[in-house]
Amino acid sequence: MYTKLQEMLTRNRNIAKLRFDKELRKIAEETEQEYSALKAQNEIDTNRMVSNLTHELENEISDLDVDIRIKVSQWLSSWIYYIAAEKEFDSSKLMTYKRGDIVHVNFGFNVHNELGGTHYAVVVENDNPASSGTVMVVPLKSADSEADAKKEIHERTDVYLGKGIVVMGQGKDKYTIAKVNQMRAIDKMRILKPRNSKKDTVYPLDAEIRKDMLNKIDKKISELYVKKARNEVEKSEKND
Repeated sequence: MYTKLQEMLTRNRNIAKLRFDKELRKIAEETEQEYSALKAQNEIDTNRMVSNLTHELENEISDLDVDIRIKVSQWLSSWIYYIAAEKEFDSSKLMTYKRGDIVHVNFGFNVHNELGGTHYAVVVENDNPASSGTVMVVPLKSADSEADAKKEIHERTDVYLGKGIVVMGQGKDKYTIAKVNQMRAIDKMRILKPRNSKKDTVYPLDAEIRKDMLNKIDKKISELYVKKARNEVEKSEKND
């Protein structure tokens, strides 16, 4: 493990020596000849690094469990897609997402306890404009029964929302948990559906369900991230 760590640190130092184009221009101080020389050397160094990393990745992947290899393949595939798509992506052409809307999101391939993959999520941001490239969401997880949901829930960080919150696909038969401690801002490119309010139905439809869901999530956000609210919860627990 220590050898792997040392290799990673050395590799990161080498990667840190590579320069983006705007950095090269700044170093060259707009001298075209010097800039051309720096760019040529930087391209050689970058190609060598990419080649080394590709070779290393191939060796590492071959030793991994098949499930992990599938996940890495999915991650690389989606990463390549996003690199190509971001050149033409325009968030203003998507629908305007409102607080309480449920969206289907590709959270990507993340590290260890960070939630990843495709999950439904609820928008918790106030007044997110169509021009904004990001939106704040709380991821949702589902279980086949209420008993399973309550076994999985972490009372300090999660909120049990009940049945029928996510009604897309097979969600109507599932029991939903809000993973409040996994709340994050996502780029709207990650939203799989809904993307167009004229074509896609936006859930939940029932205003009371939406209000109750948001009240529960807001309360947990306050408990987790607002000091005063956390102190009040702890005081109440002691009194009980």
